[in-house]
Amino acid sequence: MPARLPVFLCTLLLGGCSLAPVYQRPPMPVLPATLGATGIAGVAGVATASVGTAPLNPAEARLLANFAPQHGAAQLSMLTTLVEQALAHNAQYRVAMRRVDEARALARLEGAARLPTVSLQAEGKRTSFDNPDLEATEREHYSAAGIGLDYDLDIFGRLRSMAQAAQDRYAGSEQGAAAVRAGLIAEVLRAHTQLVAGSAALRVLQITDGYQRQLDAYTQRQFDVGLISRDQLEAQRAATAAHHAATIAAAGRYATAQRALDVLTGYAAAASVGATGGVESLAASPLPLATLRDLDARILLDRPDIRQAEAELKARHADIGAARAAFFPSIRLTTGVGSVSEDLGGLFKSGSRAWTFNPTISLPIFDGGRNQAQLDAAELRKDAAVASYAQTIEAAFQEVAGALDQQRALEAEAAARRQRHDTLTRRTGAMALRVAQGLQDSTDLPAEHLRTEDAALARIDAARDLALNRIALLHAFYGTTFSLNLPITQDNPHHD
Repeated sequence: MPARLPVFLCTLLLGGCSLAPVYQRPPMPVLPATLGATGIAGVAGVATASVGTAPLNPAEARLLANFAPQHGAAQLSMLTTLVEQALAHNAQYRVAMRRVDEARALARLEGAARLPTVSLQAEGKRTSFDNPDLEATEREHYSAAGIGLDYDLDIFGRLRSMAQAAQDRYAGSEQGAAAVRAGLIAEVLRAHTQLVAGSAALRVLQITDGYQRQLDAYTQRQFDVGLISRDQLEAQRAATAAHHAATIAAAGRYATAQRALDVLTGYAAAASVGATGGVESLAASPLPLATLRDLDARILLDRPDIRQAEAELKARHADIGAARAAFFPSIRLTTGVGSVSEDLGGLFKSGSRAWTFNPTISLPIFDGGRNQAQLDAAELRKDAAVASYAQTIEAAFQEVAGALDQQRALEAEAAARRQRHDTLTRRTGAMALRVAQGLQDSTDLPAEHLRTEDAALARIDAARDLALNRIALLHAFYGTTFSLNLPITQDNPHHD
């Protein structure tokens, strides 16, 4: 017993080992120090490790160049940097990429199941009896070592179908990551557009502040000398309050857009990004959008979300093959070659070689309906995948058709808003000239300026809506042959 005690203790210690990693709470992503802060002067946590640089592919670079064709190279480079920062820092995109890695590992796992398993094997057995007769006849005392091979012939393709399903899901996960990538790029463009429009609206409202104060002072003087009634004075005060509320609302929208862009880029976006470019340059399109209505609807089949749904449908078909194969016999070959001896010292001596060959065949006879239930479930999942595939196509078509339906109305509205603003601008300029020449009362000028600036706000809103519509169209065609063949409108500012 004392001689066996160390062996017993070692076995006991090995039984208490664990290879699971020690849990550590992940570091927080980059966040402002307080909930109401708008920057990261104080950081609440350490930045989460990113997936590294996330440069744009050529099709995405062309997409950005066509989205902002009138931007300068520096501004387009800034927009490209924003998108790359979002791709590097966005948690949802990192999750999608990890899902791709997981699906790749599962595909390797299922593929490995089709290959023979080769393993080193060692065995020792000691059997003793107190009864001398049994000890003489039943005693076993040997050691064995060798190489074993285990292989499933997979005659009916069960493992092959499972491996194919895993490959299809891996391909689908890549398309899913591409769909997330497309959505993230569109989110950055939308936030950038809202920021540019919000900055322009704030500048207009700041200009109107002076005119509003002039009009307030003039109205008060008119009331003081009895030229207008109190109702007219209160009406002017109400207009001033409405202007003040509009300014506050515009500042809130600007802050919301800035916050959205900060969150998307990991608070790496420049604070002055909203002041760059112009919202009308984002609404101007070099794309032949008028011809989009004539495109074959089957072009949408190349969208990442539709290809992901199709890959899942293929995987469900492969699942049916695996479920059907479970009804048929499975043949497994197990063989080994090695050495057997009564003691360890004799394992490698001549005459100790041994081999085994153990084929087995298994045919399910009664399993309580398990195989049939698996087949039924696989077929139902396939039917659901067919419906999901059709639903994805219908949603894509509705998305594109809705954006195209809005496009004409938004273009007409933007043109009308521009024309009205240009007309009022010329009219205000002419009035200012008459006032300077003493041909018209100067008290008429602030109200005219306010009308012009209100038209400017409406022009900004119309241009913003048109730009957002263009983003929706570019997002809807992401990954299709249309997006892959976009013309390059200027030098590509992409950088590695």
